[in-house]
Amino acid sequence: MRRSVAIPLVTAIVAAFGAAVIATFALILAGPAPTTPYAAPMASVRPAESALDAPTMPKLWYQDVETARRVVAALGFVPEIHTLIGEEMKVPRDWIVLGQAPAPGTLLKSTMPIEFYVTRKDMPVPSPTTATAHP
Repeated sequence: MRRSVAIPLVTAIVAAFGAAVIATFALILAGPAPTTPYAAPMASVRPAESALDAPTMPKLWYQDVETARRVVAALGFVPEIHTLIGEEMKVPRDWIVLGQAPAPGTLLKSTMPIEFYVTRKDMPVPSPTTATAHP
């Protein structure tokens, strides 16, 4: 190798090695990277309603309407109540919830309507385990 080529080549290799050593020390001194993605830029931004803060719809089937209404009111909602037999509901404790919307386990949003489908307690209600497929 010619001497005129060797000197710049050795200089470039030493400079690259020096830059790698400096970068390594800079990373060691900076400490570990954040474990959560977007930790620094997103630290001040918080969604208005996250999935962790949102309540889920409880299972209210076969509970009396008064109890179901109290549970939903504790979550901050007012349910719409629909009777399945066409009667007017006068005493909520005499009625039970046979259906609900949204389904149990659904994440609730503040704009979501809550509906109960109810019948009187003294009405015969078939058990889902013993009911036949035919009406």
